Amino acid sequence: MLTTRVARLLEAPGARLVIERVQAILDDETQRRRAFREWLTDDVKAEFINGKVIMHSPVRRRHLDATQNLLMLLRVYVQLNDLGAVDSEKALVSLTRNDYDRAADAARYLLLEQRSSQYVR
Repeated sequence: MLTTRVARLLEAPGARLVIERVQAILDDETQRRRAFREWLTDDVKAEFINGKVIMHSPVRRRHLDATQNLLMLLRVYVQLNDLGAVDSEKALVSLTRNDYDRAADAARYLLLEQRSSQYVR
């Protein structure tokens, strides 16, 4: 799918102009992502997705309690079975283009990025 898009783009008369514009946009996005990472602190719930900073509201007590209980149970299970690591919601996961604050979202987008990278090769 990505290979087809690239092939179509390269057939267009203005391909070079489009590619230069996209590169300029991505370069700007890279600068904003660096600034986001410098600005981000442990007490801020935010993500950097497709060039935009997405702010999240603080969670409520009931959510925190449920998260901590699940985290404790999962950590024990993972450690007993030597399965790796378990992180809480505040774990920032950095992928090719985005920084995700929530592990479940990150896992979903990681799968999508892996699928899309198969077309790049």
